[in-house]
Amino acid sequence: MGLIALEPSSNPVSLAQVKQHLRIVNDIDIAPSGSIPASSSDDPTLTVYLEAALEYAETQTRQQFCERQWQLTRVAFPGRHRHSDYAFNDGVADWFPVHNLHDDRREIKLPKPPLISVQSVQYIDPSGNNQTLSPTVYTVDNTVRPGRIVLNPGQCWPTTGHYANAVTIAFTAGYSDAVPMILQELIQLLVGHYYENREGAIDRTISVVPMAVQSIINQEMYPEIVG
Repeated sequence: MGLIALEPSSNPVSLAQVKQHLRIVNDIDIAPSGSIPASSSDDPTLTVYLEAALEYAETQTRQQFCERQWQLTRVAFPGRHRHSDYAFNDGVADWFPVHNLHDDRREIKLPKPPLISVQSVQYIDPSGNNQTLSPTVYTVDNTVRPGRIVLNPGQCWPTTGHYANAVTIAFTAGYSDAVPMILQELIQLLVGHYYENREGAIDRTISVVPMAVQSIINQEMYPEIVG
């Protein structure tokens, strides 16, 4: 399974917010015109920390904060894969449908909750042609987290060709309204930790995680999507 972001991530916390959180006062150097600049010498550093904090928070919670486009690739649809019970055709292991499927074989869970929408489900058929799965075949369920694509009654997943990434799903994830305050607070706490412990933050990693940060991560983390 592969996951690719199709656009940059936006930060729900602004530079002004984090400066207020950290009580950082703007520089008071008065320009020749008499105006006072609304920036501080720490702004470039804080901007980098904001980016690092967002990346860390989204990675650890496995959530998407602000709305973002993603592309998920799979080797095949659920229930159509290779395993120890190969079906052989002229001595060649072939793909085959799994019958008496469990519920999890009728759905595809999508990473980066919360799910907003699914733009398309595409696949490569056995002849090597690109196909788009009709939306009448499945239902997009974004009422649960993680969100999922579920086969409709009487439908089954199509057969794919033997390709590394035969199935491609384009979807949008993130909070369509305001990002919850607890997640914004997580970012601000992380920026504060980077700012106060610069020697403990190397290449966007954190060697020691504050208890408040870890507590929020434990509360807001979703299971990893595998397969």
